[in-house]
Amino acid sequence: MEKIAEKLNISQEILFGELKKKQRAARKREHFGIQQQTESAARTNAKTGGSSKGGNIPLVFSGAWGGEKDIILLLLIYFKDFREYVFDHLEESDFQNLEFRKIFSFIKQQPVDVGGNLIHHVLEIVENEEMRALLMREVFHSNREFNKPGLYLQGCIKQIKIAVNQAKIDLAKRAIKDLSPDDKKYFELLAEMQNAMNTLKKWQDVVPSQEKE
Repeated sequence: MEKIAEKLNISQEILFGELKKKQRAARKREHFGIQQQTESAARTNAKTGGSSKGGNIPLVFSGAWGGEKDIILLLLIYFKDFREYVFDHLEESDFQNLEFRKIFSFIKQQPVDVGGNLIHHVLEIVENEEMRALLMREVFHSNREFNKPGLYLQGCIKQIKIAVNQAKIDLAKRAIKDLSPDDKKYFELLAEMQNAMNTLKKWQDVVPSQEKE
């Protein structure tokens, strides 16, 4: 954000405000349906005898996909240093994008001494060609480096937690509209929504710390 704001000669506050507007609009368009469409395409591909590698299924991202992607990259580059902190703060269910969730789950199973082989192991298990190309471009071709990686890591986790809890709130709101206040499910959803709102507030108040560097 600092580099982009500097290049465009605008303040980070303005840039971040525009980004949040885009994220809110994208979340409304994409959250309810896009992931289901992607999974449906995968099921259809399997039923019709399509490629088992999933190379023909287009990637469509939703939620905090940028944060999810960068968490994967940070684990690939700084696995030994960051693995414990990441796995203490994130679960597979926090990832709203199926492809990133699968990769995260695979990385979580790797031994601490996997070293530089981790990148190659991940590329071997990634079935989607577009995802493989994305990771290769980010890790190899772009020679991706993170400024203050520990601080950036915390920001990515915060972004993911905010997005997943906002998605839970939105989903509960949609479901509760069709229920009567007398329905038992109504109060269950109300409780889930309140819990998600409390968790969302907690993560919104989190301030990344240099101490995690």
